[in-house]
Amino acid sequence: MKQNLLLSLVFIFCAGCGTFGAVSTNMDFSLNELKKAVIEFLPSAVRSESSNGREFVSEYFSIRGGEYEKFENQSIRHYVHVLIMGDRRPYRVDVIVVKERRNREGIYEKDRFDNKVAKKISKEIQRALNKRRGGRNVIDDFRPF
Repeated sequence: MKQNLLLSLVFIFCAGCGTFGAVSTNMDFSLNELKKAVIEFLPSAVRSESSNGREFVSEYFSIRGGEYEKFENQSIRHYVHVLIMGDRRPYRVDVIVVKERRNREGIYEKDRFDNKVAKKISKEIQRALNKRRGGRNVIDDFRPF
């Protein structure tokens, strides 16, 4: 819990100072479409979701040979933190990949942010959303109230 809070605070602080991870702006899709695409293209299942449904943290996974694998007690693990920002369209989607390394005591500590993997995941989400755009119906996204 404290680690997630700390990571969120670090993210908020650093968002104004510099960039890490991948930021996709002008995402002119419905919030439901964004959520579905994010969940679909996370390298592993969703570990936690915020109460407002705009923040996702994935289960731990490993990267071997450029491919995502299920985490099985290796010394290095990753997880994805995705934030959907904005109160209305267009939204901003921030993808952060955190790399953790196990220390001598067997406790995982944050090692660094993996921007390369974050950009890859962000592009996969964007590609999926752009493919869906063709089959979209205006009525499906209409909310009268």
